[in-house]
Amino acid sequence: MMVISVKLRKIGQLFNRIGLIARLNYRGIRIAGGVTLDILGGFRYGHRCIIGKNAILNIPKNGKLTLGTDCYIGRYVEIGAGNSITIGNHSSIQDRCVLLGDITIGDNCLFSYNVYISSGRHYFDFKPWLPIKQQDKLVAENKTLAAAHSRPVLIEDDCFIGINAVIMPGITIGKGAVIGANSVVTKNVAPYSIVAGSPAREINKRLEFSPSKAIDSAIEQDLPYFYSGFNSHQTTTTDGMQSRNFFIIYLNTQETSSVHLLIKTTQIQNVQLRLNDRYSVDIAKEMSEVVFHINETIDNKLCFSIFPENAAANFVIQKAWVA
Repeated sequence: MMVISVKLRKIGQLFNRIGLIARLNYRGIRIAGGVTLDILGGFRYGHRCIIGKNAILNIPKNGKLTLGTDCYIGRYVEIGAGNSITIGNHSSIQDRCVLLGDITIGDNCLFSYNVYISSGRHYFDFKPWLPIKQQDKLVAENKTLAAAHSRPVLIEDDCFIGINAVIMPGITIGKGAVIGANSVVTKNVAPYSIVAGSPAREINKRLEFSPSKAIDSAIEQDLPYFYSGFNSHQTTTTDGMQSRNFFIIYLNTQETSSVHLLIKTTQIQNVQLRLNDRYSVDIAKEMSEVVFHINETIDNKLCFSIFPENAAANFVIQKAWVA
């Protein structure tokens, strides 16, 4: 009994040393004891991130893991990046979750315990007469099939994933969605919907996501349509929603000939903003209206980005509307 106790104590001391080494190598992030950091690729993290006890982070040579500000990775969580795993600002991944492959998780997301997400799968139907492990090997050895193996998963901002949920490859879960406990998500989930079951189906909605012709940052009910790329901790404000190089707004664009923004940049010099990588306008330092003239049918999802792409800018958007 004494020998066993000594061995256990030595193992515990080794785990603590590993935790100490990790803390020295990755300053500015709280890393608990027993954490395994097998990092050969890129690892970027924001302020005040926490990695819980006995978590495993495996980043291959060509892979990348990015944690935003105030991210929490719980105990015994396993993260295995393929090309890229990104976890947004203020998102928390609770104990024993497993994230494998190519996954993007937005800001303010909450994962309960034991959530499983993978962008890949095993092959039982490629050549079904062969053992599954052999089918996996054949797919991996075929360049075309291997390139299509990973089907990235996207979970947008403000989503809650319930305990024991499974998210299948290639799934997009829209902003504000709720995934019920023990669900298996096999189809895309619409924004602000609530799904449950195996396979998961819609059972309710947080709100009716229905874009209007105009949105205003001072109106609380309009916040969902300032969809992505904004300061995620902002509430309604007459000053406007803060954003950086890229943001998404939802408007009802039926019979639209122009898109309008009441916007300014906080940069010293004026910058240019693009809509859907096609239409461009100059943005001034003073709050002013800008107009994108549209000559085609466009989707309700409006994607704005700075031009040129390698530039940097901060924006404040008070209102958006179409005419």
